[in-house]
Amino acid sequence: LEFTPEVDMKFTEASGDVLKILQDMPSTNNEICQNCLKFLSNVIRFKDDLELKDSAVSYILKKIEPDLDSPERQHTAFGFLKAITFKNIMIPEIYDCMDIVSKLMVTSTTNEIRQVARSVFYNFLMEYDQSRGRLEKQFKLIINNLKYPAQAGRLSVMDLILTIVRKSSKDLLSRLTTSFFISLANVSVTDDYPNC
Repeated sequence: LEFTPEVDMKFTEASGDVLKILQDMPSTNNEICQNCLKFLSNVIRFKDDLELKDSAVSYILKKIEPDLDSPERQHTAFGFLKAITFKNIMIPEIYDCMDIVSKLMVTSTTNEIRQVARSVFYNFLMEYDQSRGRLEKQFKLIINNLKYPAQAGRLSVMDLILTIVRKSSKDLLSRLTTSFFISLANVSVTDDYPNC
């Protein structure tokens, strides 16, 4: 979106004020913080020229980590995380958050949260720097979760694998094909649920 310099300045000032509010609050467990996070998520996502310090984004990510697993606040937390990953903001704290997200895409009892977690996690896998060992670890975790006790969790993992197969490069697929095939063949033989 194109704005006049005055409007751009207002967005920058408001973002600074919102960051101060978030820093002054002990937690995000109130309406003001939730609205501040929603505002920042939208500004980060839609204002290309907004510059946020890595330390500020880091601070917010640490603050919203518990929110990712809190039904009352997780939608806002995921909204912020989606904005960060959409812009490919590279900071170490994103990896900590993604460890939580990778679990939630399997363990969450809410289909909507599993779906959002899958989407965010897929974007993270494909767009963020993954060292060779880390990428292998992530795919091993995905494959191991094909044995998750709850049917919905296993289906979520299969949906992620389907997305990876459909959208990945041939190079990545050639590295994954054997492990995916063996694991999925195992599921087709041993899983009692027809959907799985």
